[in-house]
Amino acid sequence: MKFLSLVLELQFLSSREAIRLLEEEGVKVGLVKIKTIRPFPYEEIKQATKNAKHIFVPEFNVAGWLAREIKSTIPDNERVYVGPHVAGGMTMPSEVIVEEIKKHLGMEVAARGTLG
Repeated sequence: MKFLSLVLELQFLSSREAIRLLEEEGVKVGLVKIKTIRPFPYEEIKQATKNAKHIFVPEFNVAGWLAREIKSTIPDNERVYVGPHVAGGMTMPSEVIVEEIKKHLGMEVAARGTLG
């Protein structure tokens, strides 16, 4: 697997759509939905991430606590990419997730339109 997204249940729908869009472009992706944080599933995360080259953690908080927790859990933690972040109560469009992943992987990102 080239890329893996680790998300809490709140981000699941946006991430699932982002993965669908990336797969249409030929990017091999996977998704791990974390259903509980207490107790934190350390061993399950180690197992789920063992073959991923890139681990992407979109979060609905500006602190990035889930990505930090995952980094502390797995070996080769430089594979963990933190972001994007939105503040609580905001939505995260799947296109934002796709754009961040493409940037991280060095892929071409479509230009955004401007208002004017």
